[in-house]
Amino acid sequence: MRKILFLLCTAVLLSACSAPSFLQKKAGLQVAVTGNDKAEVFLNGSDAGTTPYSADNLKTGTYTLKLVPQDGAKQAYETRIALFSGLISTMSWSFGATPEESGGNILELSKISGKKTELSIITTPDNIVVRLDGQSKGFSPLILQDLSEGEHTLTLSAPGYVEQTNAPKMIKGYRVTVTT
Repeated sequence: MRKILFLLCTAVLLSACSAPSFLQKKAGLQVAVTGNDKAEVFLNGSDAGTTPYSADNLKTGTYTLKLVPQDGAKQAYETRIALFSGLISTMSWSFGATPEESGGNILELSKISGKKTELSIITTPDNIVVRLDGQSKGFSPLILQDLSEGEHTLTLSAPGYVEQTNAPKMIKGYRVTVTT
């Protein structure tokens, strides 16, 4: 047993102080599209499957995520998404005939130092009204800190845009980034 422990510790030291790949947690990704739409999912240019898509065995890192709707009259969508070890990032998308008629959101969870919580809101366009649990918090982009743990109601609105409501769950020691 000591010999196995010694070999494992040596392997960790020789791998630049990171755990060997067989000990590292993988990252997860879930992708859904609204309505009856279906889409092909591409990660870094490779076909990963169709929606609804779910994987929990991906390497940590930043990926190019492309959704190509099966309905050729609707616009494909491409973005960058960060995946973190042991965590699941989610995306929900609604296809439209033009980029202006399309929309959705990405929720990414990432570890931060300490036992605080952080909610980062990124929107396109900027200057979207942000309400959390019914209370106005300002305009996007915005970072809210030290929120209570648990689920909150995040509402984003602006004239001429469809109001978006999300329910991010805050966990101590983590940042939830909502991109919409």
